[in-house]
Amino acid sequence: MVYSIQHIISAIGSEKYNVKNPEFSEISWLCLDSRHVFSPKETLYFALKGDQHDGHDFISEVYHKGVRNFVVETDYENKEYFKDCNVIFVKNSLTALQKLAAFHRKSFKNLLCIGITGSNGKTTVKEWLGMMLTQNRVVRSPKSYNSQTGVPLSLWLIGESYDTGIFEAGISKNGEMDSLANMIQPEIGILTNIGEAHASGFQSMIQKLEEKMKLFRGCKAIIFPADDGLISERMEKIYPDKKKISWGREGIFLSGQQLKKGK
Repeated sequence: MVYSIQHIISAIGSEKYNVKNPEFSEISWLCLDSRHVFSPKETLYFALKGDQHDGHDFISEVYHKGVRNFVVETDYENKEYFKDCNVIFVKNSLTALQKLAAFHRKSFKNLLCIGITGSNGKTTVKEWLGMMLTQNRVVRSPKSYNSQTGVPLSLWLIGESYDTGIFEAGISKNGEMDSLANMIQPEIGILTNIGEAHASGFQSMIQKLEEKMKLFRGCKAIIFPADDGLISERMEKIYPDKKKISWGREGIFLSGQQLKKGK
């Protein structure tokens, strides 16, 4: 999928921008890492501020690799490389990236989207499903791209040639799932399990579980392990009216009713 720089400005909702290089105004690649520039003329670089690094510090490196499209934060002062660039100024580069990913995802309304979360097993389940759904044209998260930055890059892979998407959503603290759910917009949700991974980011196991379950707000069906009493209880309380499919030692259940073999 190719977007014009003006289309991206509209999707992000930026009111401050400079478009000075129409030759580089068609975007098909997103870049968050200066080491990973593959098609510079069609690349949009997001300068993200992280705990360890600030993407603005690598703008000169990306520029010298041929990139001329940038998303930077409004307080960025060193603009010496922007004389022949298309630059979008935003308050928060990560938020802008996620807005663009959500916009791109919404452009494919007929895509059957499956969202997977849980403490463990997300990548394994995603890969299994990808192999099982061979009759479908499946796009899925590469590797374990399930974070605040990984999900946007995963969703950017969606194109007209796919009819099914399988995406992971991973969180490490309370309040992170809202943005992932807004981007992925799954129709079917899968919860693999709930465990101690990233427990330090939550006040309790219940808080952690309920945060993960936010991924399923827009789902038509939710799949989860029935043998975990906490998961079953929370599912019934939070999503009483949704179609629920669960599995466990006693078999497979559809909204509490056991399914017989062959049915």
